[in-house]
Amino acid sequence: MSIKMRASLEGRHISGAERIVEPHLVPRVSSELATRALRHEKGVPDSINIATRVVAASDIAHVSALKVSTRDCENPESAQTVMMDVLAKDNRVAESAARRGIELLYRTRDMRGASIVCAETGERLDPHGQRGVRVGTFDWADSLHAESKNHRADAVALASKALAAPGIVAEV
Repeated sequence: MSIKMRASLEGRHISGAERIVEPHLVPRVSSELATRALRHEKGVPDSINIATRVVAASDIAHVSALKVSTRDCENPESAQTVMMDVLAKDNRVAESAARRGIELLYRTRDMRGASIVCAETGERLDPHGQRGVRVGTFDWADSLHAESKNHRADAVALASKALAAPGIVAEV
C-alpha cells in the first residue's frame, strides 16, 4: 500500500512524506506520519491529509541507490565548478547544456518539483513552470520508521528513481 501524508498551516505546505508498506502496517505507519506532521519544526498544522492506495507488487520497481559523494565547496561558485566537472566526465551531457542547466538550478526559487533539461541544448523541456516535474510513490526497501525525516535519504531515493527513468542521463 502507498501511504502519503501532507500537512499544511494556513494553506502553506509544512510537511509531507510517503511510504510503501504491507497492508498490515498501514495503521501503524499512518499514525507515525500523523505524529511526524504534528511535531514539525514549522508548527502544528491545521490540516493533515493521509491517503492510502493499493500498489500492485508488479508495479513496484526496485532501483539501486545512487552512490553519494561529498565535495567541500567554499561558496556557490565553487559548487558550480564541481558540478560542471562531474557533468563534463559524462559524455552524454554537452558542456553548454550542463552550464545552462546549472544556471537554471541557481536562478530558480520556490519550485515544487524538478526541471527536465535537454542534455544536448540545455533547454528546459517540461512545461510545468514553478510546479516542475514531481517524483512520487517511492520508499526504501528497508525503511522502518516514518516518524522522523531523513532529508538526505529522501533526496537519494528521489534522485535514484529519477535517474532510473527512461531518457534521463544525469540528476543534479
